[in-house]
Amino acid sequence: MTVSPTQSQWVLAGAPANFAVSVRDNDSPACAQSTFNLSDSLPSGWSGVWNATALTLNPGTTGQATLTVTSPTGTADGFYNVGIAATNASSPSYTNSLTATYVISTPVPASVAVSTNQPSYTGGQSVAIAVSVTSGGSPVSGAAVSVTVVKPNGSSSNLSGTTSTNGVASMSYRLNRKATKGMYQAAASANSASASTTFMVQ
Repeated sequence: MTVSPTQSQWVLAGAPANFAVSVRDNDSPACAQSTFNLSDSLPSGWSGVWNATALTLNPGTTGQATLTVTSPTGTADGFYNVGIAATNASSPSYTNSLTATYVISTPVPASVAVSTNQPSYTGGQSVAIAVSVTSGGSPVSGAAVSVTVVKPNGSSSNLSGTTSTNGVASMSYRLNRKATKGMYQAAASANSASASTTFMVQ
């Protein structure tokens, strides 16, 4: 008997994970068909649903069934054992079992920080905007970043970029030579997190 995967992908608590179980009838060719009952052993309160609870096989053939395991919402992050067994219905002493692993991992929320290369500018200058995206203190590479620059009169311009391996996306906002003077806001968002900063045009 085999199972695939032996370890689930990292999922959120309450999410289903599928395990494909293959059972082979190793009887000699002269033997009759055998029926194998499938069962599971899960942590208390968990759900295990088979798409087939028994497999009837000819000698030398293999059958497959899928077990869908779901943990209760709110279960702590960790690695949990999923016990799987196949028992010969006519000879229960012939049982094969194995253990797979269901992994729960709650993603750490992203954090965004935005800054400009200087606090104030004059018309015609370029504002260098840097957006940093981290998760759990580590840089997030390849995150799509959007920045909205809002002028003192309420009009806005949109910029976009992608974080590099250091978790930073760099963008440039060019000020018109006759740019409106006053306080501008640069609001950045990425991975459902946001932050903003301001700069002055004199």
